[in-house]
Amino acid sequence: MKNIKQITLIFALGLAGASMFSACERDEPVINPNPITPTDSVKPTDTIQYRDIELFYSAYDDSYKQFLTYDNGFLYYYSPELMHYDSMPDVRYIYMVVGDDSFGNYNYITIKSMVQQHLKPVMGFSDKMRGKGTFYFHPEGIHPIPEDSLWITKQGWTIKSIYDYER
Repeated sequence: MKNIKQITLIFALGLAGASMFSACERDEPVINPNPITPTDSVKPTDTIQYRDIELFYSAYDDSYKQFLTYDNGFLYYYSPELMHYDSMPDVRYIYMVVGDDSFGNYNYITIKSMVQQHLKPVMGFSDKMRGKGTFYFHPEGIHPIPEDSLWITKQGWTIKSIYDYER
């Protein structure tokens, strides 16, 4: 009887030791104490580090030339700079950034003209194109053309009153 107790005890200790040993041997996930979470510009499944390009657009200067060039017949062509950024595989988005008060004196005619001659051609150039920032218009300039306001906000820009602009 004593031998059976000893064999049972040895078997139980062996079983306990084997189960403890196997727990140490398992492939447990390594927990990184400093995990790196992917940013918005990184796709976790890709090995490419994506980047975004910001090109600024203002009514004060000829900044539209970063996007479009016009010939004497008023035909537009996409700028070499824009085509260059669009062809780069590591560029995720190309933002057309606004945000100054240069559009504050635009009326509904100049807003419509800007949308038709600059914004729509540029946004239609590539799937990478996005709007960013805020257009500050005079309140009376934007009300007669709600379809342009809706189109502008669909591209990613916001619209506010020129009176909300903080200098």
